[in-house]
Amino acid sequence: MVEKARIMVVEDEAVISMEIQDRLTKMGHLICGTAASGEEAVSVATAKQPDLILMDVNLRGEVDGVQTAEKIRDRIEMPVIYLTAFADDRTVERARHTEPYGYLIKPFSEKELYAAIEMALYKSSMEAKLRASQRQYATTIRCIADCVVVTDTEMRITLMNPAAQNVTGWKQE
Repeated sequence: MVEKARIMVVEDEAVISMEIQDRLTKMGHLICGTAASGEEAVSVATAKQPDLILMDVNLRGEVDGVQTAEKIRDRIEMPVIYLTAFADDRTVERARHTEPYGYLIKPFSEKELYAAIEMALYKSSMEAKLRASQRQYATTIRCIADCVVVTDTEMRITLMNPAAQNVTGWKQE
């Protein structure tokens, strides 16, 4: 691990939350926030902007962990690893749609937690670099004075810069 990650723990069982926090601290990570309910988790995640969220699927209250992860994903790009005792088909399918960075079944070992966190942080870092590269690419294409038209393998137009739109009269849409 190159640097400490700021990790948020969302767990409604206080003893389990404390155990997870202790494990994370021993690994060298920083606990930047905790929450015991989905509603609280959305608020804390938005305010604290952690590098990673460890989320229990089964939370007390009206919003479970999967719904909470959806709300967080809709507001901010935040990697989530589920830490749960539930691995039934319905739960896993619901969780899959939130695009989690991992899914660990409780009880999990220190090595499993370490590996899941490292892989999630690496994936998140690479995705952030990709998004930055895409923004730079889009800005470059948009600012070029020459016409740029990009097509897919079936010759369908997938991108036109403003210069190409002005010359052709076509709209990007």
